[in-house]
Amino acid sequence: MEYEVLDGGLAEELEMRGIGYRKGEKLFVDVLQAAYLTEIGKARYDDALDYIRKDEKLALAYVVFKDLRKKMHVANYVEKDGIMLAYEKGMIPKHAESKFAVKAIKDMGITLEDMARLREDVRRARKDLIYAVVDKEGKVWYYKFQEVEM
Repeated sequence: MEYEVLDGGLAEELEMRGIGYRKGEKLFVDVLQAAYLTEIGKARYDDALDYIRKDEKLALAYVVFKDLRKKMHVANYVEKDGIMLAYEKGMIPKHAESKFAVKAIKDMGITLEDMARLREDVRRARKDLIYAVVDKEGKVWYYKFQEVEM
């Protein structure tokens, strides 16, 4: 789901920070970014917040997205895969490649098979796989998935 940024000043600010993507002359943001912009008062995409609240996976991803933004990481949500491509702290997406693929999960709710499959997909994209585990209190814990050859 995508949202057009109608405010020219905001579009310029977001684009300068490497947030969003262009389609012709228009700037668009993903559903998590639209909800975040609404929550911090920069824009009004009330339907984005409603859409996220109705979808358990998106709601979980949004908790992680907000935590990443609070920690100064830019993240772009890939709805098809349910992951976020995150950049190192302070990096501007148009000047750098995303380093991390972040997958939000709840209370370690993932099988080893799913972990291995996702790791292989992320490896092909040359990213580090990070699992963002949201605990019962809403705190986010980050775990890097790494294989060790012996």
